[in-house]
Amino acid sequence: MQLTRFTDLGVRAMMLLAAGESRHRRVTTRTIAVAAGASEHHIAKAISRLVELGLVDSRRGRAGGLELTEAGRHVSVGRLIRELEGDREVVDCEGENPC
Repeated sequence: MQLTRFTDLGVRAMMLLAAGESRHRRVTTRTIAVAAGASEHHIAKAISRLVELGLVDSRRGRAGGLELTEAGRHVSVGRLIRELEGDREVVDCEGENPC
């Protein structure tokens, strides 16, 4: 299975948001970018998609930040990957391992 960088960053963002909530600290795009070793621009695109999916809530301003929604707290890893990958095949169904 080969995931795109976009999906990898989205999954990492979700994990970092969950970890941030357990520590009761504000999580920002910059915080996620540093922890994931990625640019803020790439993280912002992944976060934008997670917001569209209703998994993350984004608040601007001094007291702003990112947090998981109720749906984000309960989403399965499989569904998250399918949503982020879109129409792309996640599992190679050709060759030695036909579906």
